[in-house]
Amino acid sequence: MVSNALKIQIQQATEEYTETKIAIEVAKNIEDVVFFSSYTVGASIFRKATNKLKKKLKEKDVSELFLWKDEALNLIAFYNLPIQEEHKEAFEYLLLSLMKAQIKINEAVLFHFATLHTKAHSNDYLERRIEQIYKLLFE
Repeated sequence: MVSNALKIQIQQATEEYTETKIAIEVAKNIEDVVFFSSYTVGASIFRKATNKLKKKLKEKDVSELFLWKDEALNLIAFYNLPIQEEHKEAFEYLLLSLMKAQIKINEAVLFHFATLHTKAHSNDYLERRIEQIYKLLFE
């Protein structure tokens, strides 16, 4: 059984982790990448992956929790969480928390991607890029 105190520590660590990861992803200047990648890879792929994670979480399917093992070990070290990999319940709780965090991160990135997609396909963006290319070629 995972103690309430440890659950609170894990929740605080994963909340901070989630906020940090979202901030990093949203701060990236990926407007150009969004413009070009949106023609080859749609946001639906990321949405499907996120929905798959949500389904696994809802069904309590823990078969892919190993995907967050390295991240869990990093979190344990960074936040000095009193968890050993051998303590299966606590480690699994942390892995589930990271899975939930990944869902939140994916949703934030999807929203950011959609916003940038709209911006990257606007006339203002296209005109700005045309001007930049023109300056590179002719100045």
